[in-house]
Amino acid sequence: MSHRGFSAKVLAIMLVVAVSWVFVPPIGARESATLAGNIYALDGRQPVDGAVLHAGDIRTGEIYSSAATDSEGGFVLPGLPPAAYNLAIETDGGLYLVGTSMQLKAGEQRGVQLALKPDEGAADDPESASEEDDDDEMGFMNNPLFAALTVIGASILFGGLISALDDDDEGVASPFTN
Repeated sequence: MSHRGFSAKVLAIMLVVAVSWVFVPPIGARESATLAGNIYALDGRQPVDGAVLHAGDIRTGEIYSSAATDSEGGFVLPGLPPAAYNLAIETDGGLYLVGTSMQLKAGEQRGVQLALKPDEGAADDPESASEEDDDDEMGFMNNPLFAALTVIGASILFGGLISALDDDDEGVASPFTN
């Protein structure tokens, strides 16, 4: 076996291990997490009825949503895979992003209390506000899933090129051959 063929096989194995490490959760991480709590108005005393909590998995881009909050502002969001999440609260008045991300572990049941702080400069009409904020929406170019698929595709292409070069150019001088 030539040194070049061995290098290509080692590189292919490293790519498979790297891709499986990114996309396959550890054995103990299959248990889901739960996020529960209350959503309040800015004063922290008035519960927000009918709000929906959205949790976006930072790595995969998957969005999980709770049922609408009850009259006490309570919500429960079960079945979350262990991951880091960005949170957002949706009300009739708009979508409010939580400023920090949250890491949930397998089997964790985390309680949170969230308070809405309406943007004082926001437009009264939600449609006109969304037209102004089109630049903030996640497009396919900054989607984590698109990035992962791009890396996988490039890895397959690169592996195919190495394999084709290894088969076709046995006589070409290379620092990787004996």
